[in-house]
Amino acid sequence: MSEVAAGGGAAGDGVLGAAMAAEIAQTPAVVAAQLAAAGEWAGALRAALPSPLRGVALTARGSSDHAAAYGRLLLERALGVPAWSTAPSQATRYRLDSALDGVLAIAVSQSGATPEIVTALERQRAGGAATVAVTNDPASPLAQTADVVVPLGAGVERAVPATKTFTATLLAFALAAAAVDAGGRVPVDAGAVEAAVAACVADGEAVAPAVAPFAAAEVALHLGRGPLLPIAREAALKLIETTGTAQLAWSTVDVRHGPMALAAPGRPVLLQHAAGPVSADAAEIAAILARRGVPLHVVGDPLPGGEGGAAAAARVGVPGALPEHLRPLPHAVRLQQLSLAVARARGVEPDHPAGLAKVTATS
Repeated sequence: MSEVAAGGGAAGDGVLGAAMAAEIAQTPAVVAAQLAAAGEWAGALRAALPSPLRGVALTARGSSDHAAAYGRLLLERALGVPAWSTAPSQATRYRLDSALDGVLAIAVSQSGATPEIVTALERQRAGGAATVAVTNDPASPLAQTADVVVPLGAGVERAVPATKTFTATLLAFALAAAAVDAGGRVPVDAGAVEAAVAACVADGEAVAPAVAPFAAAEVALHLGRGPLLPIAREAALKLIETTGTAQLAWSTVDVRHGPMALAAPGRPVLLQHAAGPVSADAAEIAAILARRGVPLHVVGDPLPGGEGGAAAAARVGVPGALPEHLRPLPHAVRLQQLSLAVARARGVEPDHPAGLAKVTATS
């Protein structure tokens, strides 16, 4: 499919979000190439696992941190050990030295050049951890620090909001978890993943029902649970980046511990949903929102009991017969399409938002 068909404009043609649209359109090719190349690093990852393995430490910021949160869930299932998110400042500001023998430390940076992520991995390696870099630049400082490099292979990404690189990072974690999974708990069906992502990219108009409510809102809420909670958080971040509006994300259970006060008529809620163990939580929060008169938009599968009933103002479908643990891959494309469409509806340029840069040099 052409970049014009996928996003409404090719890069450089004066259309708002032309670069972002072009990079979303490149996602199926990136996914196909990544699936084909996984065998080049999967064996090295298995060989790097400490024995005995105590746990998995994940270090990232921004979109990479959301992808790492998804990876945490899959790696815990695959390996049967705890996985956790680290605080980079412990290494960079507080100079904490941790004993990390038996730990697999995974650092994620699309550029591979964020100083604090590089420093954190260096200190984790010094503490005895086996180290892995997930990056789009296999020659980057982060890659040079690691024992194993998981390359994203996404190519150059010019728009500030991460699109194809974010989806590629999710896939990298899915493939990594499958590579170390001796019990078949988180398998990856390459053909099904490739087809689902391609179908989602080809049908960008599917987000249309949700565009007007989110374009009109200065404040919106995002919900999810399980493997789709990181997607809800990334959806909020992507809309913040592309529109400069206030977007807040919680799990379908955490929202009831105070944040529910923000749920009000006229303030849209976007719920990421896939049939599975947490469906009942999604249906329960939908019923609560319906009683409060809050407009709910469901992305993904219908909620239990139908299309969301009176609670759902609209449902944005997500193609592909994927199991719940792989659904974040096409859902990532949907949130990117929605963010692009909302930015265009508001008349703002999402490719280069004011005050943001592609590489954030935090330390």
